[in-house]
Formats: sequence, C-alpha cells, structure tokens
Amino acid sequence: MGGAYRAARRAHGNASITKQRRSAMKSAMKSAMKSAMKSAMKSEKAAALRLRVMKSETCPPKPRRRRMKRGRMCWIALALCVPTILFGRTFALTDHDCLRIGMIASDAPRLSWAGYRGTSGYGSGTLAFCNLEARQSAFLITFPIDRIPEGMRITNATLSMVCILNYENRHRLEVRRIIGDWGDGVSYLYRRTLPEKVLWTEPGAAAVGSDQARRATGVIKLKGMGEIEINVTEDVELWYSQAMANDGWILRLESEGAINFYSPTWNPGHWRLDVSYEPR
Repeated sequence: MGGAYRAARRAHGNASITKQRRSAMKSAMKSAMKSAMKSAMKSEKAAALRLRVMKSETCPPKPRRRRMKRGRMCWIALALCVPTILFGRTFALTDHDCLRIGMIASDAPRLSWAGYRGTSGYGSGTLAFCNLEARQSAFLITFPIDRIPEGMRITNATLSMVCILNYENRHRLEVRRIIGDWGDGVSYLYRRTLPEKVLWTEPGAAAVGSDQARRATGVIKLKGMGEIEINVTEDVELWYSQAMANDGWILRLESEGAINFYSPTWNPGHWRLDVSYEPR
C-alpha cells in the first residue's frame, strides 16, 4: 500500500509540474508575440516616417487652395476697374484712324486730294497750304470719337500736326469746325459727288455759318517748323455730347503765303488727336 501511495504522489507531482511548464510556455509565447508585434508596428511607423520625409525633400508639399468667396472676387474685379473708372484715361488717334480726309484747292477744283502741284500733276507727298492768288487750299479731317465711354467728361483734347516747310515765321493757321456732311468726291466745289453732287455754299467751304463754324476753334501762330498743337477740347465735347454732329475740322492758311505739312498718305501718323476724359 505504501509503495503504491508514493508512486501515485510522484505521478501527481509530475503532472502538476507539467501543467506549470505548459502555462509558463504559453505566457512566454504570448509575451514574445506581443513584443514581436510591437517591434513590427514600430518598424512600420519608422518606415512610413522615412517615406514621408523623403517625399517632402523631393516633392515640396502643394499649397492648400482656398476657395475664394464671391464677394471677395467682386471686390477684386472692382479694384482692377478703379483706375479707369475713377481717374479716367487718355488715348491718341492718328490719321490711320480717320473717317474722312481731303485736300482741296482752287487750282484743282474737282480733285479730292490736291496735295501740291508738281511738274507732272498733283502729288500727295506733302500738304501745301496756300493762300495765294494762284492757289487757295484747305485740309479737311475727321477723327472718330466713339472710343470714349458714355457718362464721361472731356478734360482735354489736342490736335497736333508737323510743319516741314515754313520760309517765313509769321504765318497763321486757322482751324474751324465743318458744318454739314461731306464725303466721297469732296473737292473745292463739292461737299460730295456720291451718291449725288452737293455743292458747298461757297467754293472751298468758305461760307461762315453754313460750310464752317462762325467762330474759329483757334489760330496757330507758326514759329519755324516742327510739331504744332491746338486745343480742341470744346469741339470734342460738343461732338461727344451730340450737341453738334462730328464733321471734323477744316484748316486753312489765314496769312498770305505758303507752308507745307506732312501728308497722311505719304508720311502717316503725324496728324494726331489726343483726348483725355474722366467720369462726370
């Protein structure tokens, strides 16, 4: 009996030892797995961090786009328009932009362009303004002013041209508004010949009050050669406000003699109208 009892005790002790070993092994395996998972997670985080750093070094991050509110966009658009709206502007027109031009002369009463008389006829290289018994001439020119927006006030307008020949420094060049329509076929005798012939009241558009304005826009006193200017603000304001029709100007030599100017057909760009305007 005693021997059997001792054998049973030994068997029971061995069984308990085996259970303890198993539980110890299980706990060891669990701790090992946890530590392995933790290390794996750390390594993954480290790898992701390294990848992010590499991307930031090679490709800088894109700036965030912010949605612009509609109100702010309107303010920006208004700010861009402010210089034009509040402070006005100035623009220049040259003979390239002209609606109508003509050089009429008494020695060529049916020509629309009698610039000067040469050996083989009338040329267009220069404009010969003459106030002589043998030749009376005048230059007609109309600039468009439809580039000016509505609701503006004309602050300044200047007509300029270039004198290239002036033997005497005492000449006076007169500028007046043309009254009445003129156009195709204009000459010393006719306002137009198409679609039908219409005569000037007096040859050379000389009738004050019917062919040309009663009051001169201005008289330029020529001193030598070069560019000359005349203020035509009042005329442009009249045309812009539609108080008068825009039929342009007629220029003629008031004093006796002759002077030459650049011709728009030969040297274009030397006849210019500068207009400045601002809001009313």
